[in-house]
Amino acid sequence: MKTINTLEDALALELENLYYSEKKLMDQWSKLEKILQSEKLRGTLSRYIESSNNKRLKIDRVLSYIHREPGYCHANVINELIQEFLDRLKFAQDPQVQEQMVINCMERIVNYKTCAYEASLRYAEKLDLDVAADLLLMIIQWEKKMKKELVELSFGQFNKDKQFVLN
Repeated sequence: MKTINTLEDALALELENLYYSEKKLMDQWSKLEKILQSEKLRGTLSRYIESSNNKRLKIDRVLSYIHREPGYCHANVINELIQEFLDRLKFAQDPQVQEQMVINCMERIVNYKTCAYEASLRYAEKLDLDVAADLLLMIIQWEKKMKKELVELSFGQFNKDKQFVLN
């Protein structure tokens, strides 16, 4: 791991982790897409994954404000979350259960990334990087919007399952 001596170092490390996380999610999308039955869930997650490119561009811009470039970063947290996600799905036999698990696992990933983006925002604000802070705030809003969509999908799935059981 790199030496971290300044807030700029801390911000760069956080952003490199996020840059790698966005790329990792894009790379893993094809595995996830194959198992999804619900068009609504597939569409929601597809839009989320497609937004990774925009997030990476904004991260790159923020890094440029502190004269850094995205370097290689081995982000263990995102790797573990994705691996746990894929491992759990191997055991789910029922498509509805599987899709509920996808929603919940994606929500975990969104929560992790939101927390990391919020930490980056605090660093940027402390460093008086107003434009960088605005870019990070925009990404945080996208992440929070996705969490809301995932929660709504989850409740919709539970309500649909509940109606199915009652009939």
